[in-house]
Amino acid sequence: MNLGVTRFEKVAVATAEPAIAVRGLHLSYGTVKILCGIDLELPRGRALALLGPSGSGKTTLLRTIAGLEAPDHGEIALNGQIVANPQRAIKLAPEKRGLGMVFQDYALWPHMSVARNVGFPLEMAGMGRGAREQTVMRALDRVGLGDVAHRRPSALSGGQQQRVGIARAVASGAQTILFDEPLSNLDRELRESMVDEIAQLVAELGLSALYVTHDHSEAFSLAHEVAVLRAGQIAQIATPEDLVAAPSAPWIAEFLRLGAILPVTSGQAPLPGVIAPAGATHVLLARRALSVCPPAQSLLRARVLRCLFRGEDFQLTLALHGGAEIQITSPQRASPGSELGLHVAQDALRWFHEPTT
Repeated sequence: MNLGVTRFEKVAVATAEPAIAVRGLHLSYGTVKILCGIDLELPRGRALALLGPSGSGKTTLLRTIAGLEAPDHGEIALNGQIVANPQRAIKLAPEKRGLGMVFQDYALWPHMSVARNVGFPLEMAGMGRGAREQTVMRALDRVGLGDVAHRRPSALSGGQQQRVGIARAVASGAQTILFDEPLSNLDRELRESMVDEIAQLVAELGLSALYVTHDHSEAFSLAHEVAVLRAGQIAQIATPEDLVAAPSAPWIAEFLRLGAILPVTSGQAPLPGVIAPAGATHVLLARRALSVCPPAQSLLRARVLRCLFRGEDFQLTLALHGGAEIQITSPQRASPGSELGLHVAQDALRWFHEPTT
């Protein structure tokens, strides 16, 4: 299996109907609003990541699309078929929506073999034994697990168990898969390798994918577009590249750890010699805008707080004037407590015209 893909790369055939379309979706638990007017579309053959902090509504949105939660208002359509619309009393059962789901806890039965785990939902749906066994082996072969079909889940690695979950999702014939933080239970090294593996599997199988995560690097690696949620609303939908280059709000830049957010006071930029645009309230001093230089040649100076060797370079945590911190990479080691000069690429600064809240 070639694991060199770091983005779902399946190119979808143009189609009039998206795999998932959500329009004006609202959901509340009592008086607490959880989803507030969600609009999004997932084209067929593409991947969309739902990214946000805990409590932002991303998992509730996924569960509502799956049919595990009922919206108060709005509409959900899958491949052009309306599956939820409370105003029209439409609520299609989860098992009839044609979706596959992959969970963070694998949701595997420990007493069953890998093959039985994949085939059990098909058995419950009434599929005959012969057809079921063929379908299961075809699904396991597609995810590279055909040779472990008779093992128990406990004999597999965490990554293999997650692939069993994917096989079970695609065995049903689902072309749209919902991933609910599938890598959150894995250690960092395995999680990074599984990002590549999931991307490759979804691309090769030609699936559409909605992927919930709180890890921005995971979202950036996997998805064509990323929807950033906060307080039940989508704050920004963009490609990973555009999110990094042009976050729409200061809090998004902070959440994505793009750099330091500095205030603009009385129209004065916090950087010597830099003129703030009219009306700017904050500026993002992004990591990509900075490089180490001799203090005498610098626009900005910083004190080294920490220096960590990362194999090919050093990660420096720096304290800027005013107390803001930022992390940058450097080819050379720097001693904690020492002062460094920073060159600032002014064309890489991102100005905001709104408060951080």
